[in-house]
Amino acid sequence: MMGGHAGKSFFVGFAAGLVRGDGFFKSLEGGGAGVLTGRVAESLAGRMGIDPATASRVAAAATPDIVAFLKERFA
Repeated sequence: MMGGHAGKSFFVGFAAGLVRGDGFFKSLEGGGAGVLTGRVAESLAGRMGIDPATASRVAAAATPDIVAFLKERFA
């Protein structure tokens, strides 16, 4: 069931970016991406029988690393 607060996914992505050392504005971008990936993970997790809220937060926290990897790989 989707409906978790998008602010949690934003904050998790934002905080992960700050901890990673991305800086404030780059972390804001990571927070926005965290909302998107969190929603996708939440939807997929519900279909797979995994707790959607937990999947959303894990995906949002991993987003800055995933985005950095993809940019490095395809740049």
